[in-house]
Amino acid sequence: MYAYVQNNPVNLLDPLGLWGFTIGFQGTGALFGFGITGGIYGNFAHDPSQLWYSGWSYSATVVLGGGAAGSVYGLSGGGDVSVNNACNVNQLNGAFGNAGRLGLGWFSVLGYVSPDAGVTGIGISYGPSFGYVGALAGATNTWTLFGGNW
Repeated sequence: MYAYVQNNPVNLLDPLGLWGFTIGFQGTGALFGFGITGGIYGNFAHDPSQLWYSGWSYSATVVLGGGAAGSVYGLSGGGDVSVNNACNVNQLNGAFGNAGRLGLGWFSVLGYVSPDAGVTGIGISYGPSFGYVGALAGATNTWTLFGGNW
């Protein structure tokens, strides 16, 4: 009956009505099968239970993490844009699993998911690269620098 909120209606909201987006800068490095990633981002989210002109939240965050990489060596960095199903930027804090990162020259595709799968996102990065960073998978953590609602 509550499958649309993963049987947790107290802590989760309808994922079909939620959306947020993130813009920022990121960098990724890989060496002999291990990778690190980090970035600084601006986040915006809207709660669909509020009127269109209210229910907005914003934050600036720092993201750091690492994991396994399918490459011998590589560095990449640049701008990043992603969309997610968070209705409040506070849902973007904490641990996330990187669903994958595939280096495509100056482009990278990335995905992320919270441990409870309540927040998921997908995005693209654009920027210079050296070597090849492929299939970076691991964990990241997000910390808020500042934020609020309007």
